[in-house]
Amino acid sequence: MDRTRMKYYLDVGMTSFFLLCFGTGIVKFAPVTRFLALKSSAIAPMTLVHDWSGIAFGLCALLHLVLHWNWMVAMTRKIGTHHAGKKVTKTEGPGASVVHHE
Repeated sequence: MDRTRMKYYLDVGMTSFFLLCFGTGIVKFAPVTRFLALKSSAIAPMTLVHDWSGIAFGLCALLHLVLHWNWMVAMTRKIGTHHAGKKVTKTEGPGASVVHHE
């Protein structure tokens, strides 16, 4: 399998596992569980899906970082050198800043 196709399938898997984990997490959230009047017997299998999809999502995210490591290093260097020699000073308002070239 070529690298591009592998990245695509990895991203599809990562998205699917995220949606499973996020969806079951919302349903397991105490106020939602009470609102839906779910019994603990319904939550137990959902907990299993939630836990395993979270683990699978985390593993996919790690593999994603490994496959994109060179790009991340290149972008970090590019961004780091792009901001070199610039001074950031605070102007009006909370958190406002202006970049001055020196």
